[in-house]
Amino acid sequence: MSIYSFLTFAPYRAIILYRISHFLWNKKLLHLATLVARFCRNSTGIEIHPAAIIGERFLINHGVGIVIGPGVSIGDGVTILQDVTIGLKAPWDSNDFGFPAIENNVYICAGAKLLGDIRIGEGSIIGANSVVTNNVEPNSLIVGIPGKVIKKLDK
Repeated sequence: MSIYSFLTFAPYRAIILYRISHFLWNKKLLHLATLVARFCRNSTGIEIHPAAIIGERFLINHGVGIVIGPGVSIGDGVTILQDVTIGLKAPWDSNDFGFPAIENNVYICAGAKLLGDIRIGEGSIIGANSVVTNNVEPNSLIVGIPGKVIKKLDK
């Protein structure tokens, strides 16, 4: 990646700034990590908590409005489009205080919300504007509010 890409393409910048803030978080430099994360949010419109765990080949496309909470775990090869929220359920909905775990090679379309202590299976696709609050089997196509499996995908 060139310096031009870093300066002009917000999703690249957000991923690099997340990696820096995550490194600082793991070194217990919490205030500095939070400062880098806030700079990322303010300069890109993408909010990724430094405590989130994100794998390799993570891709954000059209990154405005993305929010990734502190307990989220994201595997390798995951792609996220704009306006996606991955985090806690509202506390009044339940006693579910966990965060989503997203396995490898998942594609999350624009506007999707993944909420609560759930697991999104490998190779799944989450449709645009879907709200997912339950576990998803691997290789599933999920759409709707609430998100439901409409098709099993070929591996």
